[in-house]
Amino acid sequence: MSLLSPPGPPLITDRPGSRLPKTEETPLKYQPLEYWDSIRLLCLQPRSESSYDEDIKCTIEYRRISDFEDDLASHYVALSYVWGEWGNSRVITVDGVETPVTENLFCALRDVRHAEESFYLWVDAICINQVDLEERNEQVRLMGTIYATATKSIIYLGESDRESERAIRALRQPYPQHYRAQDRLKDGIVATILQRPWFTRVWVLQELALSQNPIIQCGPHRVKWDKLGNVLGSTITFERLAGLSIDEALSIFADDRSQAPLGLRLAEQMHMARQLVQLHKINSGILKTHSVLLGLVASRRGLGASDSRDMLYAHFGMKGRPLDIEDMGSENELWLRKSFPIHYEKSIQQVYNTFAAAVISNSERLAIMHHIEAAYPQEHLKGLASWAPDWTLPRSHR
Repeated sequence: MSLLSPPGPPLITDRPGSRLPKTEETPLKYQPLEYWDSIRLLCLQPRSESSYDEDIKCTIEYRRISDFEDDLASHYVALSYVWGEWGNSRVITVDGVETPVTENLFCALRDVRHAEESFYLWVDAICINQVDLEERNEQVRLMGTIYATATKSIIYLGESDRESERAIRALRQPYPQHYRAQDRLKDGIVATILQRPWFTRVWVLQELALSQNPIIQCGPHRVKWDKLGNVLGSTITFERLAGLSIDEALSIFADDRSQAPLGLRLAEQMHMARQLVQLHKINSGILKTHSVLLGLVASRRGLGASDSRDMLYAHFGMKGRPLDIEDMGSENELWLRKSFPIHYEKSIQQVYNTFAAAVISNSERLAIMHHIEAAYPQEHLKGLASWAPDWTLPRSHR
């Protein structure tokens, strides 16, 4: 039985790997990224005292990730969120240019901006030139490093309501000692927080696990992720995690929590991955071998990614520390770059076939075929090799 696969199709349309609709092509004029670790940052301007919903204004600055490694004064915040649909797009001002964004991103920028000061924010939809395929390929490979280098990561779950406001307020309080109070708190969190679409997004595992200081936010209300982690109380203890690779830990977790609600399973699994990072069990590269990468991808199959290539690409940034020059020449990094480079120009079938061929070649085994799901003929991707799994299918098809 699958650890994470939802019973139906992916719930959200959210991805760095898909371009904007033709009707929503960005009017921004991007300058090329000069260095291998170059990124863009938004300088988000403060809101005025007179209006919480006033126009959102920001500028783009060009920086290098290496600029932030040793500089105590420079820092930025990374935003983790659900893109949402383009049906009701909103407009923000970037470098004096009116720029369309999704409703959810507009709300996120409105709610995270400071009342008095500007600050630097990394937002994939704007900081990556989504119509430049070559740039997107390289920036997606850097995303794990971007989140690991940010001083804080804001996990924006959407607008608030009375129940979510009450839940976040409860999370800020000292953790209750009585079992019944603990159960009531967890039930409330599952109903009001863990049902949010963010938890079903395939990219969020690396965004959370690698973040130095993740903070969850509903509307203007926030609380540290670790407060939520205390409530989750993973059934896998630190002692059981010691010495395990992530694919081994995920396998144990699948057996322990197979009957838990989906939202709770997803949140507990992500919290466990974060614990592994903090324990340094994921060090210079979680993807040390093809088998670990395969196990990680298999554990997340069927989650939300409308660009199905991201079912694979979303896991390549899982590194325990920022990527540096030494990493660029590491055996792990060279294997990924040579055997399986990120190419959004390729079709889904080509990406899945290339990944399967690379794993088979590297391992000299056919273990990847254990992940092939039985499905009705009409559900098969045309052009997918018989030895390549379809990662868009949840385990429930077996």
